Amino acid sequence: MKEKRFTYHYVIIIACFIMMAATVGITVNTFTIISPAMIEDLGITATQAQLISLVSTLANMVAGLFVGKLMARFGMRKTMTVGTILMCGGFALRGAASTMLTLCASNFVCGLGMAEISTIPSGVLVNNWFSMEKKGTMSGIAFTGSVVGGILFVQVATALMKVYDWRVTHYVLAAVCAVLMLPISMFVVRARPEEKGLCPLGSENAAGGACPVVTGISAKRFFRTGTFWLLAFTVFVVGFTNMGIQRNFAICLQNEHGYSEDFASMVYSLVNMFFNIGVAVGAVVAARVFDVTGSFNGAWIAFAVLMVIAAFTTVLSARRAREYRSMTE
Repeated sequence: MKEKRFTYHYVIIIACFIMMAATVGITVNTFTIISPAMIEDLGITATQAQLISLVSTLANMVAGLFVGKLMARFGMRKTMTVGTILMCGGFALRGAASTMLTLCASNFVCGLGMAEISTIPSGVLVNNWFSMEKKGTMSGIAFTGSVVGGILFVQVATALMKVYDWRVTHYVLAAVCAVLMLPISMFVVRARPEEKGLCPLGSENAAGGACPVVTGISAKRFFRTGTFWLLAFTVFVVGFTNMGIQRNFAICLQNEHGYSEDFASMVYSLVNMFFNIGVAVGAVVAARVFDVTGSFNGAWIAFAVLMVIAAFTTVLSARRAREYRSMTE
């Protein structure tokens, strides 16, 4: 049976795109814009600011271990609705916080909620709603939402910070996230295509009927393999270096090198734009490699080579920066 041009499968992928834009784009990417003013106002250190962020990451990690069970027991829509309330509420409460304890507590709540409405449910939805032949491309589209959200909400946060303070910026961004996420979590999301009388897009019976059954190794068995732990280490290193640079960049420019808040925000916005372009293009390229070859191996090798090149260009740029400072002193 010929597939329809537009089905509920595409509603789901649009929902995933918005989910990633609203969650990662707001709670992760705007932190670098907001944190310098927060540090100055509350008199905390840059390390303390990053500890606040670490609390959110740890909460996200711990909650992520249980999200699958929560969705299985209570349903995806209920789980995501509670997650939206927790994330937006925690983010808004961070704007009202005045001590390290309240900052960490609010960020902990925010991190718990984010686990239930961002990467994990988006991955589950793509996996359930699309066949093996289409998962690569659709994953690239869905997770590009974090890139678009990053570009958009960094600019929104920058504009808000120029007019209001960091607290009001929190409140506005939390409200925007709630407006985007609550309708999706409450009314749009369906965990499986069968709930709409459909099959995964790309299968022979995508328009309805008996859906193909996909089998594979169990998660419990996979966790015991060396492959899983190699993957876990690799992802840790990627996240460690990524967030270590991204979340401290504007703080470095403003607090270490003495640039103004406007200059630091402007430079971060420009650098972040290139970062997000790389994220978007990388996701699409990897998905395309998989769609054409049936394997991600070629993409993984290319990425490894590029990371080695990036290490070299980082050292080179640091040397050039020292030369520039000596010329201007």
